[in-house]
Formats: sequence, structure tokens, C-alpha cells
Amino acid sequence: MNPLNGRMRVFELEVISTGAGYCEVPLRPPGMGIEWQIVWATGKHDDPAGASVGWGFYDPDNPTGLWLPTMAKDAGELIVLGTLPSNGSLMNIGPFFATWDRYPCYRFYTVEVGMKGTVTPMVIERVGVEALE
Repeated sequence: MNPLNGRMRVFELEVISTGAGYCEVPLRPPGMGIEWQIVWATGKHDDPAGASVGWGFYDPDNPTGLWLPTMAKDAGELIVLGTLPSNGSLMNIGPFFATWDRYPCYRFYTVEVGMKGTVTPMVIERVGVEALE
């Protein structure tokens, strides 16, 4: 792998809710020293009652995270990273980047146990970028 160019990956990340409340699917590299340049990403949930969904960002400089406004989505409806809730348009000025400490996160609110949130990203993965952590 060329460290300047990285390698392209497309995959799914899933999290199962353990109870009522917000469930988060972090779009986070698997370890330190790995950077993802996020080309695009979608999030969805399988709660049949529908859910309030949105994207947020975690950063050590803002430990509680920064959450973009949420919107209502039915089960299976996709929300693209960078979507505005007011009219569904994209505000993505990306690309977004993710490291171990700084990463976006898909979030949905559920009232049931066992509901699944899924993020499907396309990323360019670079290894050996500890200076960015």
C-alpha cells in the first residue's frame, strides 16, 4: 500500500441497541495510527417505529461531541453524512477525516432493545499517521 495514496475500502459497521435511548454507530478506524478519509457514508436503522437520526462528531477538544440537528427517518431510510434536516440537502463540504480520537458518528433514538444501526462508508485508509492523533 502506498502511504501517500492509501487503499479504498467499502464496508458496513453495525451496532445493536441495548435499550431505550440513543444508539451510536461510530465511524472510527480500528486503532491508533490509522486515518480514514471518508469519501461518502450513509447511516440507517431498522426500528419499525421510525427514529430521530443524525450525525455527530467526537473530538478530544470537545469531549461531549458536537451533534448536528436530527431528523425523523423510517426504518431502512438512508441519511448521508452531512445532510441537513430542514430540507434533506447536503451540507457536505468534505472530505471528512476520521482518526482514533476524532471521528463522526451516526446516532438514532430507539425505544426498543435489539434495533440495529448500520453505517456504510467508502474510505481511503492510510496506516502510520500517528502524528495526526
